Amino acid sequence: MNTDVLFIIVLYRVKLEASLAYQSLTKIFGNQADTHIYVHDNTTNNIKLAQAYNLGVDYAATHHKQWIILLDQDTEVTQTYIDVAQHFLSNPPTQVAVPILTNAAGKQLSPFYYDKNKGPFLRQSFTKRPNWVITAFNSGTIIHIDAIKKIGYFNEDYPLDYLDYDYFLQFDKHNIAVTPLNAILIHHLSVDTRNQITHERYASILKAELSFAKQLGSKALFYYHLCLLGRSVKWIFKHPTLVGQTIQHLAQR
Repeated sequence: MNTDVLFIIVLYRVKLEASLAYQSLTKIFGNQADTHIYVHDNTTNNIKLAQAYNLGVDYAATHHKQWIILLDQDTEVTQTYIDVAQHFLSNPPTQVAVPILTNAAGKQLSPFYYDKNKGPFLRQSFTKRPNWVITAFNSGTIIHIDAIKKIGYFNEDYPLDYLDYDYFLQFDKHNIAVTPLNAILIHHLSVDTRNQITHERYASILKAELSFAKQLGSKALFYYHLCLLGRSVKWIFKHPTLVGQTIQHLAQR
């Protein structure tokens, strides 16, 4: 791997040795793995994800790294991804690149595009559309640190959810292009199973959604309200307590 690259892994309630991201990197790079990795253990020092990423960016700059690669703790890095990433880094056409993330069943989750006037709440596309914004989940994203500095670092107003939406929107606003990579990583979506979402976590998601909708403007906020109504109808029998929380959130807007 290019010596100018730093992998950033943020751990939460997982020991480093048990992290799939760390395990797979050490398997690929052997004894040299730790020279490429910055780890922030957020189990005891539970700071915002953006703040943890920003610490990683500062560490990268201090150690003369030009690129960062964000990794979820449970992302298994493949040799194919490393090969594709190294090819990109050998002659980078842009300052940002993203892999294809799928779930375990092979369904694509990221990257995707949305109309920034309406927001990502009702309609998204996996195919590029004119004037739509590209967004990707954090894991596997390759970013030049100059791009992060240009947008003012990762936005700490988003503690966890919608942080990725925010910085990809900032890339768009600053005309920083994004290259989709022909490499697939399996992504374990933390909110994929609704029955496992706590009310506290769902409240955090709702707050982040609303903040992002307001950031996009009144039209996106309208579509977000429609999204909440549609979500309530869809979940009314399977997740009634979350529906109640959704309706309460909608009534307060």
